[in-house]
Amino acid sequence: MMNICFATDDNYVKTTAIAIMTVLLTNKDEEISFYILSQSLTETNKEILKSTVLRYSSKSHIQFCILTSSIIDKFSSTIKKENHVSLATYIRLFIPILLPNNVHKILYLDGDIICTDSLRPLYETDLKDCSLVAAHDERTCDSESFQRLKYPMENGYFGAGVLLINVDYWRKNNIQQKTLDFVFKNKEICVWHDQDALNKILNGTVKFCHIKYNVYEHFYENENNYPALFNNEIKEAIENPVIIHFCSGRKPWTFESRCPFTGTWLKLYKQLFGKKCRLTHRYKGKTKFLWSIKRILHKLGIKKYEEFEYSKGYSGLRKQIEERYFKDKK
Repeated sequence: MMNICFATDDNYVKTTAIAIMTVLLTNKDEEISFYILSQSLTETNKEILKSTVLRYSSKSHIQFCILTSSIIDKFSSTIKKENHVSLATYIRLFIPILLPNNVHKILYLDGDIICTDSLRPLYETDLKDCSLVAAHDERTCDSESFQRLKYPMENGYFGAGVLLINVDYWRKNNIQQKTLDFVFKNKEICVWHDQDALNKILNGTVKFCHIKYNVYEHFYENENNYPALFNNEIKEAIENPVIIHFCSGRKPWTFESRCPFTGTWLKLYKQLFGKKCRLTHRYKGKTKFLWSIKRILHKLGIKKYEEFEYSKGYSGLRKQIEERYFKDKK
């Protein structure tokens, strides 16, 4: 059995349902216990997640872990309102107290992912003497991050969207409280929210996995942006991804998305919900207006803009991945 957890709210339920759907479609032989962390969810939205699990697996089940602690009210003040990050992002810090005591390890996944292959090899990674397993983030090559957070660069910097967590270690070492305390006392330092705090508190105790388990969508947009240190690993990851992470503001449900797997996500949405997804704009006001003008100029060939140049060359990989999702339509 595998334990997998998501953090969500009422605004992100459909996205989380698609993530769960892809996990089940690419891990068909697994018995999975899904744990949904949230501050609150409507019964309708709980039913969406329950029915998704039931539709795609007869062996798996789902449990809701609702956080009602007053600390959430205090903690919510640290969120920068101009950022696309929601309160649900921080709820993963409460994993030690929200999960049942008999859960000793958990695979935490952000809701804006699609799973494209088996998670079993990652889940079986040895957690002895480490706090978690995660993939390197681009900032692991950026000295600024380590100067800001004040810990050794050789300890690395991980992305917090995919975490195989040693729950026993977190409980024993009070990681929840240590991380919360760091966020409360260092709001300006935590540019990347609790991801920064987790990297600071857990540095030196983290085991790094292959980047294929957390492939950022922009790796498919511009190969020149690869961190040199991980150039070869990233190339391997984009050719054989296990988890594709839509971690930028250009989500697949926005007009501005440039990822070659946006169409795949939209197909998954239609299959799960029986209708097309209504796209929204990432940009608002003046920025949205200027973006629209630039888009028109680009389409007419009057002036070319890089932001409208979409990724090419991944049609074979996209077809291969979609075959895992759609060959046995339900």
